[in-house]
Amino acid sequence: MEMEGRPGPVADFVRLHACSRPRSIALADAASGRAWSYSDLDRAVAAAVTLLRASGVGTGDRVAALSRNSPELIILQLACARMGAILAPLNWRLSPT
Repeated sequence: MEMEGRPGPVADFVRLHACSRPRSIALADAASGRAWSYSDLDRAVAAAVTLLRASGVGTGDRVAALSRNSPELIILQLACARMGAILAPLNWRLSPT
């Protein structure tokens, strides 16, 4: 059921794939050669959700991240989506002016 002013539930595709094909590669980092299966990624996202909640982030909150592209940034984005927060990625090339 959709509440006024709030979107309906969002599908958690990481969790869906972790249940149906846990050993398939979900995320790979070309720079380091590290890869996450859907099961690994699901656990990483769950851990990030726990850290965000412990830091006081809740549904509807914005989370700013100043970072180069990385697997951790993807995990943060998925964690925000899972808990209903909004990731606001900042461009690491921004200058002070």
